[in-house]
Formats: sequence, C-alpha cells, structure tokens
Amino acid sequence: MWPFARRLLTRRELGALGERHAARALRAKGLRVLEANFRTKVGEIDLIARDGATIVFVEVRTRTSEGTYRSPLESVDAEKQRNIIATARRYRTARRLPESPGRYDVVEVIATPEGKVLAVRHIEGAFIEGL
Repeated sequence: MWPFARRLLTRRELGALGERHAARALRAKGLRVLEANFRTKVGEIDLIARDGATIVFVEVRTRTSEGTYRSPLESVDAEKQRNIIATARRYRTARRLPESPGRYDVVEVIATPEGKVLAVRHIEGAFIEGL
C-alpha cells in the first residue's frame, strides 16, 4: 500500500458511520434516539427515536456514491418494509407501547469510500403500514 493511500472502510464500518451521522441528524431535528440496532428473528431496526408522542422507526441506508443503480430510499423495497414493520410491532409489544403512534422514516447517508460524509437526508414517513 502506498504511504499516502487512504484505507477504505469495510461495509460494516460504512454502515456504523452512517448510523452515527443519522442519529446526529435526528437529534439536530429534535428527535430523541431511544435505541440502536433493535434485532429480532424477523429483522432489525437501525434506530428507534421519539418525536413528541410518536415512536419513529428509522432505516439508515449508507452509500458511497449517488450514482448507484438505486437510491438509498429506493433500496428499502417492499420486503424490507414488511420486515421493519413486523420488527416494529415486536418492539412495541416488548416495550408495552402498542397504542403509541408510529412512523417509518429513512435516513440516506452518502459518503466517500474513505468515510467522509457528503450528505445526510432524513425522509419522514418514507413508507406506511398496510401498503
């Protein structure tokens, strides 16, 4: 490796970077981040936050360039949405919050392969249950 070459982030490191920046962006908008990486057998929710009385389930998508085949938002397909919704139901049951209003957001993070974040975009209500 050349002495001036930068190390590229692994996929896992890139994802963790995106989640940190997404959490920071949510906090800057006044949301309170409650949990990160909530996992069940059905799936995982990257971030869970509270926006007033609303529980917000956030999928974070980090990409290394905007010129990819699909945008980060488009990559949250119907199957991924179903998994997030099922996992959110389990979260509400586990935390005894079945009647709390909920919302499903996506945070897109664009970064260089070396880890410099170029853009963060928070899409509120990116998808809804029942579609």
